[in-house]
Amino acid sequence: MGSLAHRRRVRRHAARTALARLLVFVALLALVAAGAGGSGARVRPLVASALERAPRVAVWALAALFAAFVVRSLARGWRDWRLAARIDRLASGSESMTPEQFLDRHNDLIRAGDFPGIYVLHNTTRDRYYVGQGRRVLSRLLQHFSGRGNGDVYADWRYGDEFRIRTLRLEGSGYQSLDDLERDAIERYDAYGSGYNRNRGIGA
Repeated sequence: MGSLAHRRRVRRHAARTALARLLVFVALLALVAAGAGGSGARVRPLVASALERAPRVAVWALAALFAAFVVRSLARGWRDWRLAARIDRLASGSESMTPEQFLDRHNDLIRAGDFPGIYVLHNTTRDRYYVGQGRRVLSRLLQHFSGRGNGDVYADWRYGDEFRIRTLRLEGSGYQSLDDLERDAIERYDAYGSGYNRNRGIGA
């Protein structure tokens, strides 16, 4: 789930960040190699002078620390990609509907069986998200469109913004708790940073 533009922005930002850090690291290694190999004269005078004055151990320690930072950043990027893929896979298996469709069908849906899970509300007009959870997720979702849930979501919907709704079941999701599933979905859709959520989820 998530707009194509939103997914592309997340991926472009992650790629640019990783590339920039990698380029800086390579440049730093090149400077260290130039100083260690006695070729400081080929470097700009101020840089060569700094390398000659700095203890070699300190320079290599700085390189090692920066390498650790780059590795950690790449690992975080990999984690974010896996998280996004996991949540997107779960969302793609659920039906997308408008609030109007949900309100027309909610009695039939609840009779068919309410369930523990999370819901993802996507304001497609503003590209903003809200993620919530419930032991009876359909009943909880109904509150948002009757003025008893998130006030900002309700106001934007009433003023004409378009929304899409998806629900994700806890059962079969691979998650052990609603809190974990909700927290990852909030992170995936940036629902705290640029959406309607007022926190990152329980335990975040």
